[in-house]
Amino acid sequence: MTDPLQDGFDWPLDAPADVPGEAPPEDLADEELTGDPRSRATRRAKSGRGRTTATTAETPDPGAPDPGDDAAWFSTVAATAGPDVAVRALPVPRAAPVGAPGLAETIVARMNPEQARAVTTTEGPLLILAGAGSGKTRVLAHRVAYLVGVRGVRPWQILAVTFTNKAAAEMRARILALVGEGGREVAMGTFHSLCARVLRRDGAAIGIDPRFTIYDTDDQTNLMKQVLRDLEVAGTGELRPSAMLGAIGRWKNEMITPDEAAAQVHTYHEQIAARAYARYAQRLRDAAALDFDDLLLEAVRLFAEAPGVLTHYQERWRYLHVDEYQDTNRAQYLFVRHLAARHRNLAVVGDDDQSIYSWRGADISNILDFERDYPDATVVKLEQNYRSTQLILDAAHAVVSRNESRKDKKLWTENPRGVLIERFEADREDEEAEWITRQVEALVGGRGAGGSMLARRADEGDDREYRLRDIAIMYRTNAQSRAIEEAFLRYGLRYQLVGGTRFYQRREVKDALAYLRILRNDHDVAAFERVLNLPARGIGEKTLLAVRA
Repeated sequence: MTDPLQDGFDWPLDAPADVPGEAPPEDLADEELTGDPRSRATRRAKSGRGRTTATTAETPDPGAPDPGDDAAWFSTVAATAGPDVAVRALPVPRAAPVGAPGLAETIVARMNPEQARAVTTTEGPLLILAGAGSGKTRVLAHRVAYLVGVRGVRPWQILAVTFTNKAAAEMRARILALVGEGGREVAMGTFHSLCARVLRRDGAAIGIDPRFTIYDTDDQTNLMKQVLRDLEVAGTGELRPSAMLGAIGRWKNEMITPDEAAAQVHTYHEQIAARAYARYAQRLRDAAALDFDDLLLEAVRLFAEAPGVLTHYQERWRYLHVDEYQDTNRAQYLFVRHLAARHRNLAVVGDDDQSIYSWRGADISNILDFERDYPDATVVKLEQNYRSTQLILDAAHAVVSRNESRKDKKLWTENPRGVLIERFEADREDEEAEWITRQVEALVGGRGAGGSMLARRADEGDDREYRLRDIAIMYRTNAQSRAIEEAFLRYGLRYQLVGGTRFYQRREVKDALAYLRILRNDHDVAAFERVLNLPARGIGEKTLLAVRA
């Protein structure tokens, strides 16, 4: 169950809410959710009512009326109102100062022509094709600032959806720097935090208890274990809990219900997954709980089945911005389509060449078909790169241009052309690791690396001094880190493993090493206790206590 999270979503609410960050893949750490993982009991004890509470952002002064606003927004209606009744009112936010002298020039200063065009094109659908390193975050933030400070749009009528809390925080900081405190009223957050708050506030229109619990990955896994026990399924191999949850997640990303899933399965494993899906969904309902995928699905259902609620949010958020549009799934696509249907002021930013989350349900056709969905859309291509050398851009284009389905674009830069890319082919992984380590040592002023391109950088005008933290090594699988780590240790080079566990700290490696330690020293109690029940032998805590005695 998630903690109360603060994700930079400054939309004032009159009810507490759990606010998750973007749902991470299962291999990400808990801190990706922007909250300290604590036990369910602890969280409930803190809330005092068996439910999680959260501190929302600063609530605007409700005593600052805005006569120009639609009064229907702010009429008080019961929380249990039906789908066709106007929803409860939000407090009236503070107005932001508009039209400061020279603000328009400040906002578009030091922008290239296409960036400025993306910022100042404020009406109607807009597709911003933003290549890597083209300054898309700056463009989005400056576009919001332009709407508020130059066009006079009320900040609370603007919504910006990002894929991470970090991106939301960075964007908000830029907006505040440009237009001051008025920019704080812009609604901003991840898809999941946005949907959670919408459902907390108005989900009662489709029968959702506003006190619903949000299940995180651990909660989902524990629930699936119970489901598999109910179905008398072993829960191993292809039927393990994570595999079942993966199948259910894929169905949910495609908006497929348990009944629809059951009607389209063929293999034994698919049939078990469909049965588990139905039982899992029922268990969630019984617990008044939603998982991360449900937040999106139920928000879409709310908009589809409660036109009064949808109208409220369409009028509330008249200018929509969606970052990383190439990574949206079907539920997110429908959510945005519903919101944009009335005013059609939708700006999406993305790059089909950077779509890497199809395994999590991302549908690249969302960005490829944007002009089909909105035939009158303006398309702006941000092709100037500020990060890389031209050699890197040319090499990347040579690869990605072969994709069959992509938007035509080619990045360029005013940066130096750069050093030629070097390719080294090794026969063994230890030989590869040795070569990599020697290149790193040469860059930081070590013994050198012979005739490599890296070692010759100074001869080509690059006389910069490099530190270890300036260098990154990327590999395809975590298993490849072992040889590189060992080579670094031999050379005395310090390193930090990002997004993974050091090879010798991985559980399976420590288990294997524990067996080797016992062979070497049969008095190694710690190693013995580690492997006493690995693989499982039915040895529990009581037996272990007896052995210790």
